[in-house]
Amino acid sequence: MLEAGRFVLQVTDTASRCISTDTINVVADLALPSANAGLGDTITCREPQVTLQGTANSPSGLFTTSWSLNGQVLASNALQFQASAAGSYVFSVRDSLNGCVLADSVIISSTVDTPAVNSLSLNPTITCKAPQLTLGASVTPSEGSYAYAWSSADGSILSGGNTLTPEVGAAGRYELSVTNQLTGCIGKTSVTVAADTLKPAVNAGMDQTLTCSVKTATLNGAGSATGASISYLWSGAGGAAAPQPANTIQTTVSGAGSFVLEVRDTATGCVAVDSVRVTLDTLAPMVAILPAAAITCTTSEIVLDGTSSSQGTQFVAEWTGLAGQVVSPTGNPYQTRVRAAGDYQLKVRNTATGCETSATVNVPEDKETPVATAQPNVTLPCAGAVITLDGQGSSSGLGFSYLWRTTSGSGTITDERTLAPKVNAAGTYSLQVTNSRNGCVDTATVVVVVDPALVNASAGADQTTCADDAQLTGNLPAGTTGVWSTKSGASIETPSEFITEVLGLKEGRNVFVWTLSKEQCPNYSADSVAITRELAPVANNDQLTIEATERRGTINLIQNDNLNTTAGFDLIISRNPTLGRIDSINGGTVIYAVAPRIYGMDEFSYQLCSKACPDLCDTAVVKVEVKFDPNAPQDPVANAITPNGDGANDELRFEILEDVDPEVFPDNEIIIFNRWGDIVYQARPYNNDWKGVNSAGQELPHATYYYILRLDIPKGIIIQGDVTILK
Repeated sequence: MLEAGRFVLQVTDTASRCISTDTINVVADLALPSANAGLGDTITCREPQVTLQGTANSPSGLFTTSWSLNGQVLASNALQFQASAAGSYVFSVRDSLNGCVLADSVIISSTVDTPAVNSLSLNPTITCKAPQLTLGASVTPSEGSYAYAWSSADGSILSGGNTLTPEVGAAGRYELSVTNQLTGCIGKTSVTVAADTLKPAVNAGMDQTLTCSVKTATLNGAGSATGASISYLWSGAGGAAAPQPANTIQTTVSGAGSFVLEVRDTATGCVAVDSVRVTLDTLAPMVAILPAAAITCTTSEIVLDGTSSSQGTQFVAEWTGLAGQVVSPTGNPYQTRVRAAGDYQLKVRNTATGCETSATVNVPEDKETPVATAQPNVTLPCAGAVITLDGQGSSSGLGFSYLWRTTSGSGTITDERTLAPKVNAAGTYSLQVTNSRNGCVDTATVVVVVDPALVNASAGADQTTCADDAQLTGNLPAGTTGVWSTKSGASIETPSEFITEVLGLKEGRNVFVWTLSKEQCPNYSADSVAITRELAPVANNDQLTIEATERRGTINLIQNDNLNTTAGFDLIISRNPTLGRIDSINGGTVIYAVAPRIYGMDEFSYQLCSKACPDLCDTAVVKVEVKFDPNAPQDPVANAITPNGDGANDELRFEILEDVDPEVFPDNEIIIFNRWGDIVYQARPYNNDWKGVNSAGQELPHATYYYILRLDIPKGIIIQGDVTILK
């Protein structure tokens, strides 16, 4: 619809031709709202913004507003707007119901005249050489009444802050504000002042130490700045002499002190310094040696001790014999073993500084030997006599001690720690004199012999007897007496006679002692003799087992016997065995042998007799068990006989019947068959006597016959075979 009016809608059904209509009235609402942009204004430097005040209304009472400049909407639904730029501002009002719009405009003018400000300083830079700068600026137009104000947040304005040429003393950003005092307009500019005040790198190096081995120190400024504009200067602090050369990065010093390295950048004038300290470490190690003991006769080796000297991982100790004496290690380098007198030096060196110190100790020697003197050799009247030895002439005094010893012989010494000891037997005696200060010893020897004219007792040779009496015969030198004694219980007829009879000797060993005496030497010598009365040996029964697989056995018959003899014994077989035989006798060992397939109980007897006393004898029985061996091989049997009466091979003989007692096989039986199985001969027992005849004693013809020899039927001991009669 483009206009107001009454409008009718007609609807026709084309099939029925029916028509229906409706009507609508359209009313026009074109009422405009009211809009007033207000009065115009002027923007100045002092008032850079003005307030636009609009008024608006609409017939419906509902509307929206907007402010725009040059077609750009700046604000909506606001009656006020802060304008900061000159121009024609449009205020539009729209009725919210009918959409009708009405606009009004207002003109805002501007009187802003900002002066142009320019910096005249090109790359201003503060250096160590020029720590202050004067900045400069220009204002356009140059004519006018201006006020100048410099400011900086990170710099330093020294003077002239309200002029175009201030003096500054630090790097930073500087801003100049120029105010037109007539309009209030302000022009600005800024300038950045750089700083080239960086000190050059400086490094005087690590502190150093002069030692006994390091005489000079090299000072090295390596790590300091380098370049064409860099210069170096070394100096000494606190009175220390300056290093030479002083103007190089590396120099040397030969004394201790603090040394300063100055590094200067001649382009900027900036200077940096560092110092290094050179100390002196020439302190000598401390060496202290304990006084040395003396080398003596008992102390052949001593230990020198320097453990009070300086010690630590940096110290090295060395011992030296100044006259070439040998020093031996102990495991502690500050100690050493020595075996000779003289001067020894201990040198201690500090390996960190090279400083060393030595000290000397003297090892004395004390080997003064005492004197030992003994009387000449002496004679002992007899064994048991006591004599005094003489050691006069030996070293004497509080520092000496004495000791007598028996070197050989069985004598005893009394007062052995004096110079006049007593001894009671022949032998060799030594006197030892000891210097207690140094342990040195001297020895003297004296030999004590028994009077060579003295004859010792002799009781004669040992005897063996078969009776309970015997005769004793001892010696009786001139001027002596003797006596027989015994603890055996035997009776001595005349104990004081050197020849006497003894009775009641006990069986076994009887000991008699013949003792000689003379004036002042009672019982000075004794000798003993043994008379052994033989005992009859005791023979004990034995038992021997021959296993089934063995045909020989060995037995030691005397192992369980008591021989009771000193002169030996004789062993004889008094009764031989019946099943087997005795193969050999060696001392008390007997070998028993038995034929194959023989078994049963056997026994034999033996007799033991004393060799010295053949009448002293005893007899024992040996029982032998021979076990049966069914697997034993049969003895070979001749398979032909020639019964011609010549005595050779006339009978059929079996060796097993010859080697054993007939009682072993008491029921043995032989049966002989011809080739047709007829029994031609039978005998029980069989005595190895068949000569080729039949049971009637008639000769059988030349032929081969067969036999069965039954030795023990219950145990299956049977021998069978064939035999040919040859004629």
